Amino acid sequence: MKNYIDLTRPLYHDIQFDPCDPMVIMGKYKTLKRDGYNLLTMNLSTHSGTHIDAPKHVEENGMGVGELDVTSFIGWATIIDVPGIKADDLIEPEDLLNPDSINEGDIVLIRTYWEAHMWGAEGYFTKSPQLSIDTLKFLSSYKIKALGVDMPVINRGSDEHRILFNSNIMIMEDLVNLDKIKTNKLFLIGLPLNIKEGDGAPARIIGFTKFPDFKG
Repeated sequence: MKNYIDLTRPLYHDIQFDPCDPMVIMGKYKTLKRDGYNLLTMNLSTHSGTHIDAPKHVEENGMGVGELDVTSFIGWATIIDVPGIKADDLIEPEDLLNPDSINEGDIVLIRTYWEAHMWGAEGYFTKSPQLSIDTLKFLSSYKIKALGVDMPVINRGSDEHRILFNSNIMIMEDLVNLDKIKTNKLFLIGLPLNIKEGDGAPARIIGFTKFPDFKG
């Protein structure tokens, strides 16, 4: 039995996308039958699917995704539940369950069940809940190193992203499968594509229910 869960949304042609972003287009450039091997082309944004934001997303001279310290996305993660969330809700600090379980240096994953309940529905992107400024400041006060959410974005505002980046907290958005996790602690490994001067990048993010043993 595997001791990990994939928190990454699979990407595919014409996947549901944010109306503000380009659609994901995939096509067969080479085929096994014609060319002896398969090769796909992909057209997508740096924020398609499960992805990591870089400071350059909201700051012209901000650090690009290829410059980020990848250890920000590797380590123990604490899952914080936010029950009863509805469309367009603004999540306040008092909505967070058991925030005292957060330790300094943690990765924090906010579980709202928005992705689990609303993916594929109209309004998944445009009506998603958001973390309020007070909540972002509250989470920053714990000196965490990264924040992930099972929503398309932490907040649709640039200033809200800057609150985290100014505290050296990295951002992971559109995580999946948090609803399948039965514990509130995971060992997380998440790595973005190394895109030069990228404002973000799709990422593969994996959660282990115990410290991973890579011996085989």
